[in-house]
Amino acid sequence: MRFIEVLANARVEREIEAFESTLELSVMAGRKTSCMDESLNLRKETIAALKNAGLSDADIREGGGQASQNVWSYSKSITHFIIVRNASMDLLLSAMAAVEHLFTAAPQPYFSRLKKHYTFHNTIPVYAVSASPDDAIRDAIRRSRTTAELIAGESGVRLGNLIAVRECMTKQTHDAYQRSGFDISDASDVIAEFCADEMEPAAITTYGNLPPATGKAVRRFLVRYSIEDPES
Repeated sequence: MRFIEVLANARVEREIEAFESTLELSVMAGRKTSCMDESLNLRKETIAALKNAGLSDADIREGGGQASQNVWSYSKSITHFIIVRNASMDLLLSAMAAVEHLFTAAPQPYFSRLKKHYTFHNTIPVYAVSASPDDAIRDAIRRSRTTAELIAGESGVRLGNLIAVRECMTKQTHDAYQRSGFDISDASDVIAEFCADEMEPAAITTYGNLPPATGKAVRRFLVRYSIEDPES
């Protein structure tokens, strides 16, 4: 069977279904001091604080981690990444405040042998496709047929019937460092450390939610048509 296959893009509307942030927990210590146990305890306490703030198990996901020590360095570090996601920005910020209170409730001396800090990386919107899948397929067929008829005409054949439509799945990354988003701070990530007598737990204020934002998404389809010999 002879056919023409066209890759067509269909634009659809999308809405924000959740907000996501990557929480980075780090413990630094001297070369001769172990920081693995301290880092695991900090991770356990932080997860408990997130749950006490209202996040469920489904809102908290593993994000990996890393350990580093240079043979020439006098320090080493253990880092854990935790991904938090929720449909409510208010609840997500309350969870961030709970982590802040956890750190400020246990300040460490400046010359402590262990240094602990956390970073809430940029909060990003997670979009969901809100348009009907049928509308996207119709749009893809309409766009592809114009291109297919042009190809058929230039090839000296006649475009036949629609044979098949297959959606091309696009790979989505979950790495917060590779996706653009919006900051919940003025210019950069939210970073804090254990600092004695510098910060006091603040009362949680009400977060004023804005109307849901929408954006454009692109779905890709492979549309196949049969071709026939031109009529004599």
